[in-house]
Amino acid sequence: MADEIQFVLSGATGRMGKEFIKAVERRRGTGDRALIIGGLVSEQSAKLGEVVPGIKEPLSADWRDGFSRADVIVDLSTDSGALRALEHAYQRRVPIFLGTTALPERLEVIIEKVTTLVAVVRAPADWTSSPEKALVDFAEESVTVATWLANHRRGGGRPGMYPFSAVFSG
Repeated sequence: MADEIQFVLSGATGRMGKEFIKAVERRRGTGDRALIIGGLVSEQSAKLGEVVPGIKEPLSADWRDGFSRADVIVDLSTDSGALRALEHAYQRRVPIFLGTTALPERLEVIIEKVTTLVAVVRAPADWTSSPEKALVDFAEESVTVATWLANHRRGGGRPGMYPFSAVFSG
């Protein structure tokens, strides 16, 4: 459906990626209109080409034509996956949520470049180190951030870096 919020998930087979898929499915069960249309994995992944429940297209190492409807890229991968996700965000002008923490310094310049064209929300460096939160909580927050970015884009929001806390402050 045209009014569904459509995500492409980078890091689809990792722990956080799997939890993100579950979180989207849980929300769909309550009437939320989000859909994961594609999953990005590394070229070396044994899961490459597999169909994963909760993701519309088979897993891919690169951007597919079917991903062109994406409202947001959600990156929950590694630093190399984050680099690829940032490149896709920049080339296709798709907002991105960077949930990958502890990114290397070399990516800072690329992140800055991407913010000139699209909205970016970046998880705080200590995001996943909270002992009070379970993995499912991080996945739910990821869906909230990605949905915020999609609505920001659809509402004509400007490119730039948006603080993670702004999404949750109302």
